[in-house]
Amino acid sequence: MGLRSLRGDIPLNLPPSHREEAERLRNKLLLFRLQSWGTLRDVAEHIDRSLQPRIAQLVAPLLATVRGEETRQAIRTLAAGRNRDILSDQSADLEGELVEVLAELGEDAKALPVGDIADRFRQKMGGDLDRPVTPRYVGYLLRKKLLLRTEKRHGVFVIPEGEMKKLPRLLERYGVGGIEARSIQS
Repeated sequence: MGLRSLRGDIPLNLPPSHREEAERLRNKLLLFRLQSWGTLRDVAEHIDRSLQPRIAQLVAPLLATVRGEETRQAIRTLAAGRNRDILSDQSADLEGELVEVLAELGEDAKALPVGDIADRFRQKMGGDLDRPVTPRYVGYLLRKKLLLRTEKRHGVFVIPEGEMKKLPRLLERYGVGGIEARSIQS
């Protein structure tokens, strides 16, 4: 189907043992379901708000289901590692760099001109981008990627003061400022 040839260790047809193994696994899962029927598990007590929302959503039911504390700790460790990876990736991408510029310019500003943001972003990125960093492009990133509203004041586009209140959440989401800064902002 693709342009590459099929790897040698991947069979074209699954062996009969595959069907038997799948049936054994289904039976084990059904047995677990029947044995734990009626057992109330409070998923809410296992939600970790320090994790990215999607990771927390995936991990909480696992933690509620697992009985051993050692296994729970292993799941928490795995989730925390994955969370660090995601934050690292997000802070290194274009939107993360822009959030860092917004943090440098200050969350206490009354209204940040998009042109000033573009100038600082251009200095920060240098020639690393494939396209020129114009106020129009930065405005697009602010509105479409970071979901910050801009408005025109005296012929200049600015991020209004009310929108700057979203900055702590953006810092947390993109992992800008280190773990300590994110926990203080929460």
